[in-house]
Amino acid sequence: MSAIAAKPFQPKLIHSRELPGTVTSTRGPVHMFTLRSGFDSSFTLYTNLLIRLEIDREGLHKLFGTRTVDPETGTVGPYEWVTLREFLVAVENCSSEHSISRMTYTLVPLYDTLGPTAVYYIINHTEMRVVFCAKEQIDSKDVRLARVNNVSLMTLDQLMEIGRANPVETDPPLHDDLCTICYTSGTMGDPKSVMLTYSNMVASILCSIEITPLNESDVHLSFLPLAHCFERNVQAHTIAKGGCIGYYQGDVTKLLEDMAELRLTVFPSVPRLLNRIHDKITQGVAATGGLKKLLFDQGYAAKKEYLADGYYTHAFWDRLVFDKRKMILGGAEICLEDVPDKHYSTRDTPCTRGEILTRSGHVFKGYYKQPELTNEVLDAAGWFHTGDIGQWNPDGTLMVIDRKKNICKLSQGEYVSPERVEGVYGQSPFVAQVFVHGDSFQNYLLCAPGNKTLLRVIQEDLRQLALAAKLLPFERAHKLRLHAEQFTPENGLATPTFKPKRFELIKYFSDVIDDMYAEQSKL
Repeated sequence: MSAIAAKPFQPKLIHSRELPGTVTSTRGPVHMFTLRSGFDSSFTLYTNLLIRLEIDREGLHKLFGTRTVDPETGTVGPYEWVTLREFLVAVENCSSEHSISRMTYTLVPLYDTLGPTAVYYIINHTEMRVVFCAKEQIDSKDVRLARVNNVSLMTLDQLMEIGRANPVETDPPLHDDLCTICYTSGTMGDPKSVMLTYSNMVASILCSIEITPLNESDVHLSFLPLAHCFERNVQAHTIAKGGCIGYYQGDVTKLLEDMAELRLTVFPSVPRLLNRIHDKITQGVAATGGLKKLLFDQGYAAKKEYLADGYYTHAFWDRLVFDKRKMILGGAEICLEDVPDKHYSTRDTPCTRGEILTRSGHVFKGYYKQPELTNEVLDAAGWFHTGDIGQWNPDGTLMVIDRKKNICKLSQGEYVSPERVEGVYGQSPFVAQVFVHGDSFQNYLLCAPGNKTLLRVIQEDLRQLALAAKLLPFERAHKLRLHAEQFTPENGLATPTFKPKRFELIKYFSDVIDDMYAEQSKL
């Protein structure tokens, strides 16, 4: 059998350009993304609603939709919609985020999974005067405490009635006004307070609009936390372009049901959930076998070749295979900086690698009342050190391949990225989530993804995955434990975007980790 040489990759579309004269001894060239739009001084989060009137002049198009669950039967109804006209009335009186941007107040969104300690810290740190929360989070004890401490409690309807009786003129924000303080969900310690101005938010939204064109026929399924800036960006984008937004039931396991009911066209997601959808599809196809699996495998391979060449559709395979899946699912400066400890260099070939640094209008202003933390990530030249390790691809796109800090140094001096190892083991159909831990006083890794027969099957599958991914011996997990409960925001083991909280996982599994290292046997 003769070998066939691979053709050099020639990208059809270049997504960024290098700026000459920007290379330093530790940094690669600055890349400027080829966005054509500039900053629009008239654009704010509030006027975004008014801009939509250019598309929906009567304000009668669907805007926000929710599904009602019957408390007795548990049956979920169809989506019920609020129009732009109805929502604007609510904004004039009070509707939290949009009303806040109308009056130049500062929004501090709170995740419902933060817990009382973090919420107490944030309320005191910001000295906030008004808190919006769901009525389920207020009990009779809270009502008594509020009365004793002169804290006013009222329903949203009561607050809106006050707004109707006391109308005020719009006080639109200036570009440098503080729009929001976003407390990072964080994987350890107190949450960090990211300050974003109105110009930060607008720059991000305008970039999103240019990169991903939407129109009034688009439907967005909202399931990420509303406190998350990514979700807020997507919603503002969808509103501006006349689309509508449907909210999921609140249960991620029923997300596919919401997808089918909503007939979505826009689905911003997080890697963990996309991996689960991918696994569900591929495992379902593998289970069917025969001709269906053969057609899917051939179509999948053809689509990947097309994507590599810059094409996003394939007339034959889309119609035969992938349209069925769709029916189910429905200008910044950037450069890389060397990270010697992890052997990432801006002189690596064929693709340069290093920590991602960015500088533009969307970069946050700093951490609120935390100058030390601000100085750690924002340098004097305005570059934001993201902590992400990136790689420049031949077509000018940037791919995140690792994290700078999520590494462990083993006793033999080798550095290992647990996230990379977890990404390999996470491909196993036998595990839903993987947590890999390494101790600097030990020379091997542990994996906490029972039944001894089942354990042996999983161990062999993980071993084969490690070999296929060419993990070095010290990068492979040498001991394994199974854990029945998933890592979720509710149990405090994952962030609201489903990233594992390493600090909490280490504490949670501390006894198990100690026992595993005490054992003599390895995989």
